[in-house]
Amino acid sequence: MRIILNLIDYYIYDMSKSAGWECNAEGRFAGCDDSREYWQTHHPETQPSARWPEGRRGHPFIVRSPSGVAGFALIREMGDDPDVDYDMAEFFIVGKYQRRGIGRHVACAIFDMFRGRWSVRQLVANIPAKEFWKAVVSDYTKGHFTESCGTCDGWDMVYLTFDNT
Repeated sequence: MRIILNLIDYYIYDMSKSAGWECNAEGRFAGCDDSREYWQTHHPETQPSARWPEGRRGHPFIVRSPSGVAGFALIREMGDDPDVDYDMAEFFIVGKYQRRGIGRHVACAIFDMFRGRWSVRQLVANIPAKEFWKAVVSDYTKGHFTESCGTCDGWDMVYLTFDNT
């Protein structure tokens, strides 16, 4: 968990280039508010405020390279959504490892691991992410996906959806 929490500031910084986000008064970029939920369970001793909503679950992944940590992925299992089984909630590859095929390889491995209806969303303003995900999803699905626009928490988003069952 600590590795992903450490990388989140870099992830948010990377996205700030497109979104125009600023660092806080302490000089840090705020992390993902729900990142800790990926390690929570529905165990009876877990505080209700720390639990995922019924039917949902998180799957955290650390991306490693032979020389170190290369990024992370946070997957949401959407048990309560009738249209989506899995959401690529957060995905980050450290700059040194970008454009080397690592992100594509990791994304496809995760898609293969979780079969069902997927949603992969990107900020409309994040052109590199939109280009990356459209290429990956298009290749993975052989063009069988849907692209739509919407909002999430007040942000304009592009949604790529597909079914790999």
